[in-house]
Amino acid sequence: MANQKQSARQRLHPLMREFGENNGTLYTCLGMAVVVAFIWSRVPRIWVLALPPALGPLVTAAYLWLSPLNPYKIEHRNISHDAMAQKLIALLGSNGARRYCLRVAIALSGALTGCTVFMARLQKPIIFSFDRSQDVRWLLGGTFLFAATSLGSQMCFLLRWAFPRWEQTEDSSCRPIH
Repeated sequence: MANQKQSARQRLHPLMREFGENNGTLYTCLGMAVVVAFIWSRVPRIWVLALPPALGPLVTAAYLWLSPLNPYKIEHRNISHDAMAQKLIALLGSNGARRYCLRVAIALSGALTGCTVFMARLQKPIIFSFDRSQDVRWLLGGTFLFAATSLGSQMCFLLRWAFPRWEQTEDSSCRPIH
């Protein structure tokens, strides 16, 4: 059974295993999001300052909701006959995975927004005006930037959530029937 667990995980692309198992990858992804938050904190207006870090992780969660993570897609190989791969893909597309991804996105959204506003407040006063000619472009660009930087950390958390459940389904499918 232990060999089957190891072999099922070993069949994953090394990059996907890295996202799901290595703490350094998770810390790097979270660190990149904080660096973007620090750079973004130089924007003076509150709407442009607070909305992109709040919306970015939620946009990523919506993307993962509509197009569930498939760790085998990176290799472009046929996995239609691999039962364990199909179980992992089904698990990552399940309602439980979607709910977990939304919870991670809400937590990440709150943390990034708080971090960005706090760092901005330490640097200068925050302006509470909205300039339609500039702010809409900044809002869209910033939301995309925060969505892109939060994708890695959300993938790390989602794979860390999925791997133990995947192994439980593997254990239950490998037990002898009495």
